Amino acid sequence: MVKHRTQLSSLLFIIILLAGQIAAQEYAFMYMANKSTTASVATATWHTVGSTTNNEFTSGLTSTNWSYGSNRLKASASLSEKIYLVKLSLSFGADIATWQIGISKNGSIPSNILYRRTISSATKDAGVVYGVGYMTLTANDSIELCVKQESGSSADFDPFHAQVVLVEMTDNSTNYYGGMKIENNVTAQTGIPASFTPVTTTYSINSQNNDWTVTSNELIAGSSAAGTYLVSFSTSYSGKGNDNAPETFEIGIALGTDTDPTTIITKRKTASADVGNICGVGLLTVSASDPLRLELKSAKINGELTIYYSSINLIRITGTSTAPRGHMTISSATDQTISDNNFTTISGFSDGSNSNNWTFSSNALNATSGTSSAGNYLVDYAVSFQKAADTGTDEAIASFSLFLNATEQTELTIKRKLSDDSD
Repeated sequence: MVKHRTQLSSLLFIIILLAGQIAAQEYAFMYMANKSTTASVATATWHTVGSTTNNEFTSGLTSTNWSYGSNRLKASASLSEKIYLVKLSLSFGADIATWQIGISKNGSIPSNILYRRTISSATKDAGVVYGVGYMTLTANDSIELCVKQESGSSADFDPFHAQVVLVEMTDNSTNYYGGMKIENNVTAQTGIPASFTPVTTTYSINSQNNDWTVTSNELIAGSSAAGTYLVSFSTSYSGKGNDNAPETFEIGIALGTDTDPTTIITKRKTASADVGNICGVGLLTVSASDPLRLELKSAKINGELTIYYSSINLIRITGTSTAPRGHMTISSATDQTISDNNFTTISGFSDGSNSNNWTFSSNALNATSGTSSAGNYLVDYAVSFQKAADTGTDEAIASFSLFLNATEQTELTIKRKLSDDSD
């Protein structure tokens, strides 16, 4: 049996229960798993992911006022206006091009949740794009996942795995939430050092903020916003390096004054022609007046990076009651030996922070018997990885998934192709 060594640079894994404090909130989920049908996407035309024959989404969990149909999540006629946290994840192959990926509301052009990804070679990419943001939705509204190639003739697009999920933010006044974003930026940040430095590109505030404000490039917690938060970020960017010498960046979330990222950090290599997408997720305990910001560092002296789109979103998960939740993490590079065509349990995890009614042991999270841990969960995970140098220069295709009671959860699987150990 052939085996490969893969190095995990950082991996975070979070479970948040849709029960207890947020039991009455609306939610909906659709996914695509193990698809292979190619779609032809016309130049500068938005294409609904799943609308090609045999490429349809599958319905996941939905609450009373939400349903799935025709590759869309649709609100009922009785739903009153609410604010939702919306997340997308897409693993895809495609013709060489720069692709935009976003969430369309009622068939409109994506704008509020929009990201970019370049497919630069056939051997390098099954690309992964992750996006997160807030949307205001009301009766009969629908959302769908869409892609567009920015230029060139009609191009082939091959979705493999995809997930779209939304969770209501407005059910309980104690669920404080906040967010900020960068949209359509083309100005590079230069002189990035080898130590963490704040992103200097100015963020704009999301219209959906509950006791959080934005000052240039920081989210500031209000006087009543203290608590434990689920924090997610997603960034589309390119570096100054070339294909033969891509530039390595680490990006993470810093909390507090004069502090660097410690628990939410991801890493990616990118060249000037390569628009990559990077995401991170974790749990943070926030005090009133704390600033929260995105920071980065470069493996090269005076690195250069252009952020095109970026979004940071957070929701407090403590309030009048404490929701069951679990968290485990790998925070430093760890080699893994992986068999071909077989899932291998990732080792090297340690217990995360702020778990409740869940325990950690043997690289797994375990529901605590006799508690309220049973129920529907919002699941987030993020991974930075590369091929180990001794595996040669052949491309490597890696699939990641979560297992529940030793069974693969195909609706949570993602896929990524790497060209060699420099990717």
